[in-house]
Amino acid sequence: MKAATRHDWQGLQPLHRDALTLPLSLRFRDEQMANIRQGFIPPAMEYKWFCYFEGETLHLYRSWTGSKAAEVLFVRDSEGWWLASRMRLSLDPDHFGWSLEEAKSIIESEIAFYAAGQVPADGFAQMLQTASQAGYFGSPSVVHELLFPFFHCLLCKGVAPHIEGIPARSVADVVEENKRVTRAISRQTGEVHGLEAWRTAEQLGKALIHYFELDEGWHAGEDLAFTLSEGLAAVGIQVSEVILAFIHAPSPTLDGLIQYLKVIQDFVVSVMMGTNSAYYPDLVLADFSWARRNEFAAQGRAMSHARAGEEDVE
Repeated sequence: MKAATRHDWQGLQPLHRDALTLPLSLRFRDEQMANIRQGFIPPAMEYKWFCYFEGETLHLYRSWTGSKAAEVLFVRDSEGWWLASRMRLSLDPDHFGWSLEEAKSIIESEIAFYAAGQVPADGFAQMLQTASQAGYFGSPSVVHELLFPFFHCLLCKGVAPHIEGIPARSVADVVEENKRVTRAISRQTGEVHGLEAWRTAEQLGKALIHYFELDEGWHAGEDLAFTLSEGLAAVGIQVSEVILAFIHAPSPTLDGLIQYLKVIQDFVVSVMMGTNSAYYPDLVLADFSWARRNEFAAQGRAMSHARAGEEDVE
């Protein structure tokens, strides 16, 4: 089969000047990479994507308009896999009214179809249909709601012995919340859906190991559920350390602690969704100490405003 080239489609436009570079971490075997290098020429109007591979970059366009959606760079990693390491994403408001989460999911889904040697349906239309359903994992509010009972349990467990009126929670309660979240994200229940290509040991699992600083050797060959459970346990330890520092701080306020735990939850949500490199570049879980609460609280407010705007995008 002849690979697609830039000359196979008319009216292609350059990437919009308002483009954002986002890190990726999708990995592919040689045979999958061979499929990606073929690109895709739409056989009919209902297929709304055109792409071609040139050098080490996949160029993706909306076929109807010729608008360039993204450029995805591939490199070989140390283990011999092909890594989609980063992409330059169009933020042209006239053609792409998507949030970062939506855009990342759409592009990753398209690449996954190409890697499998399948003809993709219209990813954008699929995304709109999927995102309209309850429990869509690509929505920050859904992931926040999923994690909130876990964080609330951690708060109550740590604070109840020191502050009246806070309901008591035990280690067993925290473990049960860990299991609930783990089962949902690792696709053992139907509580959430979407971003299935991301919710794997190879993708999300690797992110959890890196950003929560888990023992990579210990997690080698383990499934996503195991790494999720260990990752949430690491979150629990970090939150416990923050609460302990709060208790011994001069004139602490419960509201201040709650607001900071919301920031930590926001970081954890972004790791779960694969967007933390855009919102919290170069940060890991251990960076979120009580001593840095003011710094991150300000950043968290800015990120919340940004996400509120993204949730309104149609």
